[in-house]
Amino acid sequence: MILLKISSWQFILLFLIPLFISANITSDWISICLNLFASILIFSWYLFTGKCLNEQLSDDEKESDVFFIINCFYLMVFTSVSSVLNSGQRGDETEMPLVLLVMAIYFVIAFLYVVYFASKSFLSVQEIRSRRSTHYSYQTVFLFFLIFVVGIWFIQPKMNEYFSEKG
Repeated sequence: MILLKISSWQFILLFLIPLFISANITSDWISICLNLFASILIFSWYLFTGKCLNEQLSDDEKESDVFFIINCFYLMVFTSVSSVLNSGQRGDETEMPLVLLVMAIYFVIAFLYVVYFASKSFLSVQEIRSRRSTHYSYQTVFLFFLIFVVGIWFIQPKMNEYFSEKG
């Protein structure tokens, strides 16, 4: 779980450098691989964050994380498959089949659920840890997780602090 212990600027660089390189490279496969690395990195961060924080809660506060884990893996697989399928169709104006449209809509729903689960787990652990209501509102934390580049800047130091104490 090194993703939960590195500093926020390191994580942001680890995410943005492959995207910058892939935008400036001519090889399609290298570009696809770099984009996949960046997207799998982000969804893995959500997965580790939500799962590890949910495990820190007591049994009566803990939520079932099966749907969360399935959605995280769906996000990773959909991103991977769609980028590989899309690589050969740059510039082609083709219609999207209905199945892919439904899968894309579910991608948005799954992403919102993953963000919801991670932000709820984060707030619950913060409230237990500080033994009082946290200064973060649910909407703020949800937006931090939704806009992950900005959110990582604020959330990752709290994660570092929490998991460095846990060892």
